[in-house]
Amino acid sequence: MSIFKDTFRKYVRNQISLREELIDIGNTDDNGVRSSRLKSKEVKLQDGTNATIDPGAFFSYSLNKQCVVRMTSLVDYVEDVNLDIGNLGEQSFQRLKGSSLSQNFILQGGILSDFARNTDRKATDKDGNPLTERKVRKVDQVRQSFRRPGLKTNLAYGDFAIGSDATSDGYGIVPMPGITDANIRTKSAYGSLREAKVTFEVHNQRQLEIMEMLYMRPGYMVLLEWGWCPYIKSSGTDAGKIVNELRLVENETNNKIYTNDITQQTVFNAINRLKESQDGNYDGLLAIVKNFGFQARDDGGFNCFTELISIGEVMESLKIPNVSVFKSGIGGTLHSKSGEGENRQLTIDSKYENTTYHHKGGSTTATNDRDHQINFTDFQNALSAGIFPNSNGLLGMIQSLNNYVTFNARVLNGTNSQRAREISDDDSLISQKLDNVMPELNDEVRDKDDFKTDYFENFDRSATSAGYGKEIEEGDGGEATTEIDRRKYLLDLLRFQSANIDIFIKKVLKISSDEELQDYIIFRGHKGTEGYKRVNEVQQSYIRWDALSILFNESLIPKDAKASTPFSIITDRIYYKSKDEKRFDPLLFCGITAYDNIQSNEIFDFSCDANVCILPNQFAPTTTADSDVVDFKQIESILGYIPNLSRIPVDYIIAKYEQNDEIYYKGNKIIMDKKGFVGTLLTETDKFRRIGNIFLNIDMLLNIAEKNADNDEYTLGNFINDVWGEVNKVCPNHNFVLTDDKESNLGFIIDLPVDNTELPLKDLHEFIPYSNKNILRNFEYTSNVPSAMTSTIAIQAQDPRSIQDIDGVTFAAFNRAIKNRILSTDITSNFEKTISNLESQESSFVYEQNKLKNRLIIYLDKFFLNLKAIANEQSTVGDGNIMGTLKSYQKNSAYFSTAYSQTSTFNSVIPLEFSATMDGISGIVIGNIFKIQKDRLPKAYAKTDIGFIVFNEEQKITAGGDWTTDISGKMIILPPKDKKPQILGISTEIPVDEDLKDYNESTKTVVENTEITAAQSKNGGTAVLIEGDEVFLKQVDLEGLGFRTTIFSGGIRENEIPQKFGFSVVRSTPSIFEKGDIINETDDTAIGLFNSWEVKDKFGIKGVNNFTDGTPGAATVVLGKIAEVKKIPFDNNQVKIYKSALSSYIKEEDLNHPEMKGGNKTILFSYEKIEIDEDGEKYYIIKGGLPTIDVVEERAAIGFPNQEGYVPPQNFISPKYIDISTRPGNGEFLGGQAPDGKPVLNSAEINKDKTPKELRNALVKPRRVRVTDTVNDKDIWFKINFYSTVDELFLNEWSIKGGYVRDYGADDSFSSSTKLSEYSATNDCWMRDDTLAATKDLATYASNII
Repeated sequence: MSIFKDTFRKYVRNQISLREELIDIGNTDDNGVRSSRLKSKEVKLQDGTNATIDPGAFFSYSLNKQCVVRMTSLVDYVEDVNLDIGNLGEQSFQRLKGSSLSQNFILQGGILSDFARNTDRKATDKDGNPLTERKVRKVDQVRQSFRRPGLKTNLAYGDFAIGSDATSDGYGIVPMPGITDANIRTKSAYGSLREAKVTFEVHNQRQLEIMEMLYMRPGYMVLLEWGWCPYIKSSGTDAGKIVNELRLVENETNNKIYTNDITQQTVFNAINRLKESQDGNYDGLLAIVKNFGFQARDDGGFNCFTELISIGEVMESLKIPNVSVFKSGIGGTLHSKSGEGENRQLTIDSKYENTTYHHKGGSTTATNDRDHQINFTDFQNALSAGIFPNSNGLLGMIQSLNNYVTFNARVLNGTNSQRAREISDDDSLISQKLDNVMPELNDEVRDKDDFKTDYFENFDRSATSAGYGKEIEEGDGGEATTEIDRRKYLLDLLRFQSANIDIFIKKVLKISSDEELQDYIIFRGHKGTEGYKRVNEVQQSYIRWDALSILFNESLIPKDAKASTPFSIITDRIYYKSKDEKRFDPLLFCGITAYDNIQSNEIFDFSCDANVCILPNQFAPTTTADSDVVDFKQIESILGYIPNLSRIPVDYIIAKYEQNDEIYYKGNKIIMDKKGFVGTLLTETDKFRRIGNIFLNIDMLLNIAEKNADNDEYTLGNFINDVWGEVNKVCPNHNFVLTDDKESNLGFIIDLPVDNTELPLKDLHEFIPYSNKNILRNFEYTSNVPSAMTSTIAIQAQDPRSIQDIDGVTFAAFNRAIKNRILSTDITSNFEKTISNLESQESSFVYEQNKLKNRLIIYLDKFFLNLKAIANEQSTVGDGNIMGTLKSYQKNSAYFSTAYSQTSTFNSVIPLEFSATMDGISGIVIGNIFKIQKDRLPKAYAKTDIGFIVFNEEQKITAGGDWTTDISGKMIILPPKDKKPQILGISTEIPVDEDLKDYNESTKTVVENTEITAAQSKNGGTAVLIEGDEVFLKQVDLEGLGFRTTIFSGGIRENEIPQKFGFSVVRSTPSIFEKGDIINETDDTAIGLFNSWEVKDKFGIKGVNNFTDGTPGAATVVLGKIAEVKKIPFDNNQVKIYKSALSSYIKEEDLNHPEMKGGNKTILFSYEKIEIDEDGEKYYIIKGGLPTIDVVEERAAIGFPNQEGYVPPQNFISPKYIDISTRPGNGEFLGGQAPDGKPVLNSAEINKDKTPKELRNALVKPRRVRVTDTVNDKDIWFKINFYSTVDELFLNEWSIKGGYVRDYGADDSFSSSTKLSEYSATNDCWMRDDTLAATKDLATYASNII
C-alpha cells in the first residue's frame, strides 16, 4: 500500500525521542548516577542531531504545560439580523459585518481580547456611500475580572463588547463564552477522515445567538487549533529550549485567515508548516459543521456542542448534481488555424452521396451533393426538442464519454478532414452503437405502419431545420414529400457532441494533440496499424483513472465562487515530509511479484477481465532472455499505438496542493516552467505500478451508472467504490479502497496490502514501554478477527500447506514457532516442516509453479489479441479459470518467498489490534509504521520482526488543559533488514517449451499472422525470432550510416552513385573473417549480396554485370526460414546503450558531433559492477570505462609557406572520451582527463580550474547506466534456408571490401548455375541481425530509424 511506507516524520521522531530523554531526567542510570532535573543535559535525538535540554525543562514538560485550544469561525456577517452586542445600536451591523464579528468571538477557554471593528473612512464610493475599513486592536493583557470605573471592556465578567453585560433578562453580568473540551478522531476505516466534537458554554441568550450564527450552522467552515504551551523545542539550533509562545494559522498567514483571499489549501499548508515548525506540539483541523446542539441551564446559560467533520466527508455524501457540463458540450468554439485567439463556430460537416431515405411507402435513393452541417444552435435545438438523448449528472457524463469514444472521428480516423468524413452508419460498429443510443431508429421500428409519431414529427422537424430533409417526388405526378435520413442526423449530432467533449477533455488535461489524448483514453474501434478500416476492430474502450478523476473534479463536483471545489479526487500526493522536503508521491498498487530469489523479483500481475480494467504493467514491452525489448503482445498492431504511461498530470496535482515550494521525486527536483511540467517523470517500475495509470473499461462504468440512475441517494463516493469493487474482483490479492488526506481537501484510491519493498526499515521509531524512557500512558493488544478470515486462520493452524490465500501465508509466518498438538504428532513446527518439504521436493514444486506461470504468460501475452478475437467473434486464447490460476501462483510465490528468504514483496495486515496513548502530538499520519522494542514483546514473537501500522488516531483535549493522542492500528510482519525485497522490474516473459508451441499454433486462429511488431536494439525485432520463423530483409541506407563513398570497378563513375543505397551480405559462417583477422581480407566469408535499399521491382545502380535496369531491389521481402540462431556477446564487461536512450546519457553537443553519425554511432562502455539502486532498478557502475570516438582534428602549420622547414596544416585522428551523465537524465557531467592526456569531449567548461589530479579523479568517478537502457549482445546471426522467390534477387559473388561495393570478390560464392535456395538447403548461409527484420513493417526504412 503506497501510504504504508513511512515511519513517523522526522520532526515527530525527534520530538518523541526528546520527550523520552526528558522523562528519563532524574532517574538513576546503569552506573547508579542520578541526573539533576535543574541542570541542562546533552542528548542525541533519533536523527542523530544533538540537543541541549534547558535547566528546568523537565518541569515545564511534565508539570507546567497546558493545552491551548482555539476555534475560529470562517463565517462572514453579510446581512443585518439586529444583533444586540457591544452597545452599538443601529451601527451594530456596519461595525461588525464581514469577518469582524467572527474575529471578535474567537473561542478558546474564553474569548480572545482582540477587538475588531469596521470604521468609517472620509472617502466615499462612486455612489456616495461612506467607505469602511477593518481595524483590529490586539490586546496582550489577560482579561481583568469585573467591570470598574474606567474599565468597560477586556473583562472576564460583564464585558459589553462580547454580550456579557447586564440586560433586562434579569440574570446580571455573566462570564465570557468558552470551550470546555474537545475530541478529535479519525472516522474512516483506512483513511484520515477526521471528526471532532467541541463543547463550549455560553451564559445568556445574546451570546447564544452569536455562537449559533458562527459555530452552529451545518455546512459552514470552522478552524479548530490546539497545542502545548509551553513546549520543548526539538529541532534547529534551539533544540532543547523552552518555548512559551504558540503560533497559530493567523500568524502563519499574516491574518489572511480573516480575508476573502484565503483558500482551503492555504489553510492546510499553513497547518502543515506549523506542525513542523513547532515540532508536533501544534495541530489543527479545517472542517465543516455537521451537527450541533445546546441545552438550557437554570442560570440562564446554555451548554453547547458542535460536531465538525473534515472536508473529506463531502466525498462520501456528495449527491451527484443534475446538471453536468456534458449535457450539451462546453459552448462550441474552436481556435481557427488562421491565428491565435480567433474563434470560429464549431460545426460538423457531412457530405453524403447515393443516400437512401426511408419512408412509409418504401425507400428512395437520391443523390445529395450538398454538405450537411451541425452547429451549436442545431445541437441546442435538438436537445430542446427532446429528440437527442440527454442525461445529466453522472449518467450523462458517462454516456457522453461513451459516445465520445465511439463517434469521435478525429481520433479514430486521424485529423485529416477527408478521413474524418469516412465515419458513417454503414460501419457495423457505428450502426450497432447508434441503435444502442436510440433504439427507435432501428429497422424493425422504422418500418412499422405507426412509425409517424409525435416523437418522430419533432425529430423530422428538427432535422429539416438543420438541413437533413429533401423533397422527393413519388413517381409520375406523385405528391412531393420531404424525406429525412434520421440516422445520418443522429450520427452528426453525436459527432458534434464528441467534438465538444474533445475540446473540454483536452482543456482539463492540459494537452493539445490527439496523440497525447490517446495516452489517457483508448478509443473504441481504433484503426490499429492495418489501415483505416474499422469494421470488426476492437470494440472495447478505456479511460485512465487519473483522467476520469479529473473529469469528476471538473464536471461533477460543484465549484464555489472562487472556482474551487470543496473536495477533489487525485491520483498522486504531495507528501509534506518536512519543510525542506515536499515529496511527489505517486500512489502505487502493491507490487505482487513472481518470486525467483531475493535478487530477482519482478512484478507478475494483471487484470483477469478486460471488460473491467487493464493494469498499466500489461503495457510493458516483452523482454527476451537477451534483454531485447519487443512488442510480443501485439499491442501496437491491435490498438495502433502503445500508451505513454510516463505522461501524467503533474502540474494538476501540484496545483491542487497549491504548493509553491520545491517538490522532489526520487531525490530529483521537479522542474516547472510557465506552461507547467515539462517532460516525463516516473521511473520504469513506478509508471507500471501507478494506480492513476490503470485503464477502466467505459462499458463497465456505464453499466454501473445506468444501474443506479434512479437511486436518488446514490453519491459520487458510492460510484467510485462500486467501480473499484469491480476492479478488486478481477485483480486477485489487491484491495483498492477510497480514502482521504487529512492534511488537504483531497481523496484518492489506495491498495491495502502492505508493500514490503517500500517499508523504511532503517528509520522506524521504536517505543520502549515499561522503562525509564516510556512516554506511552497506555499500550494494549486485542484480537479482532473478522468473520471472513475465521476459516482462513483455522485452516492455517491445522495445516499450513492447505493455505488458500495471502492472509493464510501471513498467519503461517506469524505462527512459525508453534503447532497444534491435537491435530499433529510431529514435534516440528508446521512452518519448519513446510520449509523442509519445500527443500526436499523443490524440483517438483518449481515444475508445478512454472506450469502455472506459463499458463498465465500465455493469457497475459494474448490479452490484447483476445480483444480483437472477441471483436471478430473468434475464440480466445488462454481462457479457463485464469483468476484461480493467478491466485494460486501468487499465493505460492509469496509462500515460497517467505519460507526461503523470510520475506516477500507484500503481505496482509494481521488482525491483532493495538492501541496506545501518549502526550498530545501532531504529525502522525494513517499508514505510519513503528515498532516496540523486541524485549518488551512476548518471547514468542522473537523469531518474527513485528511492526505496527497506524490505522486510527484520536486527539482529546480536556477541561483541565490536558491533551492526549491515542493511536490504534494493526500488526504486520516486517522483512529482515538485510533481506528487504526489491522489485527489479516488470515480468514480461515469452511462453516456453510445449506451451509455447501450442500458443503459436492457437495464434493463427485469431489473426492472420503472428509477426512481432516492435523495434528493439537493432530495430528489426529479430531478438525474439527462433528456428522455423520467417525473416525479412531490412531496408538499409549505407550512406546514412556513414559508409565510405562507394564506386564500382565496372566503369561506374562516382557521380552516378545514388544518394541513398544499401547492400547486405550473405556469409558462409557467423563471422566476417574466418580467422578473426580484420587485416587479412583473403579470409572473407562473403557469398554474395542483396540490394537492400531498393524494394522489389525497383532497381538501383545500372550497367553492372548485365544488370541493364540496375541491381534488383530486395528490401522488405521475406527471405526464407531460420534454420539456426547464434548470439555473439560483447567481451570484457562491455555493453552498449540503446540508440533510443542515448539522449538520457550523452550531452547534446556530443550527440550532434559529426562522428556520432546523427546518433547511429554505437556507444560501447565498460562497467565495473552491477548494483541495485534505491529506485529498485539495476545499474551498471562505470568507473573510467567511458566510450571513445576518433575525432578528426587539424594540426596547425609549422613555419611559413615558401620557407625552409615549412609543414602545411594536417588532419590527424585524436581519440576522445564521450562523457556519460552520473545518472540517466540528470544532466550532471563530470568531465575529466586520462593520465595520457586523452580528454573528455566538449568538457572544457567543466574541466576548467581543475588540477591534474582532480581531472584524473573526475574521469573515474562513478557513472550509472540503467541496465534496461542497454544491450549486451554484440551480434545475432541467423542461418537461413532461402525461398526460391529470392533467387533472382541475389547478387552472387558480389562483395564489400575496403569501403567499396564490388561485383566480384566474394571468397565463398557458389557456381552461377546454382540457385541460392538450392545452395542454402545443403550449405550454411548466415546473415547478421542488423540486416534483417521480423516483419515487413519493421523492415521498412522508417521503422529502422530510432
